[in-house]
Amino acid sequence: KLNETGDDRLLLELIKKHYHYTASLKAKYLLDNWETEQQHFVKVYPKEYRKINEIMAKYAGKGVSKTELEQKAFDVVVGAQPTIMK
Repeated sequence: KLNETGDDRLLLELIKKHYHYTASLKAKYLLDNWETEQQHFVKVYPKEYRKINEIMAKYAGKGVSKTELEQKAFDVVVGAQPTIMK
């Protein structure tokens, strides 16, 4: 679902651009009714990507740097031994 994790504003921006360039009636309807229509969208991506996002969110709350966040999340997902970042 939208708004579970990450930034979903990209979808809305793409629909706005689509409407701007095409005057699509469907896009206009979606924009006019976004609060209710967004519930009909789902994100489709690999399970590993979702897991990485969840792990990064967990570590981000602990003040870990972006570079370390990515490495820690990758290590957890692939089962690697954590690397020591200097």
